[in-house]
Amino acid sequence: MAVPVASRKVAHKVRGMVDDLIVLESPEHFQAVAQVYRNWHDVTDTEALAALKGN
Repeated sequence: MAVPVASRKVAHKVRGMVDDLIVLESPEHFQAVAQVYRNWHDVTDTEALAALKGN
């Protein structure tokens, strides 16, 4: 499994459930995925549904 970011606690738990785990960022004081991205914005429900529908 590969993920862009995870807390150290979650990465430790998941590591025992998968063959291999790659975590690109694991901040010491993890609060949210958005903290490691330069440009982050919330996606509206409409945008998410459009993406799922392939629009």
